[in-house]
Amino acid sequence: MVRLGYLTLHVRDVAVARDWYLHNLGLRDVARRERFALLGDEAPRLGLREGEPIADAARVQLNFEVPDVDALYEALHARGVPFERPPTNLPHGFRVATLRDPDGHTVELYTP
Repeated sequence: MVRLGYLTLHVRDVAVARDWYLHNLGLRDVARRERFALLGDEAPRLGLREGEPIADAARVQLNFEVPDVDALYEALHARGVPFERPPTNLPHGFRVATLRDPDGHTVELYTP
């Protein structure tokens, strides 16, 4: 059986991106190297590798299921984390809030 282990994003500064995902989304630090970090509790995990992000980083979309998107939005918003879109009900039945990571990748937080 083949299963996806992790996805890798190229980021300008691994430490900055790592801290953003750890502090804002609560991902767990699994492994760190000089120019690489692996985050998450189970597959698929998120790899961060030092390098230039793709030209249109917003086209990379990471979707994180959370227990209560409204509560997480309120907590992050109160800390000054900017959002592209506050929690919104979408036609497919998910409630979604959208923000960007430090390199401009689209991050969607959703609750089914």
